[in-house]
Amino acid sequence: MAVVFLHTNSTLTDNKELFQLTDNQYLFFLCAYRMLYWAVPVFLMITGALLLRKDKAITWDVCIRKYCKRILLALFIFGVPFSVMMISMETKQVSPLMILQAVMNVIEGKSFGHLWYLYVLIGVYLVLPFLKNATDNMNEKTMRTFLLILFLFNFCIPLIESVARIEISFMVPFTTFSVFYVVCGHFLEEYIEVGRKIATAGFVSMLIFAVMVALLSGSGDYLGYDSPIIGLTGIFAFLLFKGMDIDDVHRGGVWNVDRLCFGVYLIHPVFIHFTYKLLKVSPVSFNLYWLVMPVFGVIFVIIAFFGSWIMSKIKPLREYVL
Repeated sequence: MAVVFLHTNSTLTDNKELFQLTDNQYLFFLCAYRMLYWAVPVFLMITGALLLRKDKAITWDVCIRKYCKRILLALFIFGVPFSVMMISMETKQVSPLMILQAVMNVIEGKSFGHLWYLYVLIGVYLVLPFLKNATDNMNEKTMRTFLLILFLFNFCIPLIESVARIEISFMVPFTTFSVFYVVCGHFLEEYIEVGRKIATAGFVSMLIFAVMVALLSGSGDYLGYDSPIIGLTGIFAFLLFKGMDIDDVHRGGVWNVDRLCFGVYLIHPVFIHFTYKLLKVSPVSFNLYWLVMPVFGVIFVIIAFFGSWIMSKIKPLREYVL
């Protein structure tokens, strides 16, 4: 749901001229969606928490045949039609050659922007057996040291370079935030316990800090997925969710919703783009855009879950993709 709300806002800021946003509108939607940037890091942390458990058997065969195959199928089954739709909207034409161009767009990562996460997941799954073997042989101190090194080189140094406008040549072989988040999820799940009050206070504090940075900079340049601010926000969010207890009465309902979430992730931008660009209705169509925006988000969430539920009734999609 956080990702849906994120794109409800980011679709507007990424197309400022198209939607003719005022400076105040741009800053509002910018702050709103940067406050939700913790969602993807939490996704990756959950991946680490679930798949790097010591009692979980992870092999190259499982990663390739089960995990990677599923993501590749999702990329092409959904990415190609999405790309055809984008091409036809831009050119106002329909042609069989669009399918070939759409396939190339998926290979080159030029389909819908939100699919970038699937490319990252494939890379994560390919190195997962290595990470599993490494974390299984790390104690708490070693894993904490490893994470601190990754955080320093992949989060702090890039921020220093951006703020100070200097180039720092020191680096480590793991130059990606995804490895940090996956291992961090496992570390937090295995070793860290904090009270809900502390997790809530940390989460809210980091959100406020993120808004302040966005307002002062007038952009999201310092609030990417490799930002220390977003990283810490994701960590506190993970700890907050980790501390939540779900009773047996509601566990089944939560599981059913969980089974629909991947489908929601795949299709929700279609409804956002259709509403904003074809129907030409968006939060900025209203004077009280700040009040209407959450309503749009809720509507997109409901429609996307309904669409995902329909897709779950299609047996091949349910068994091989969703």
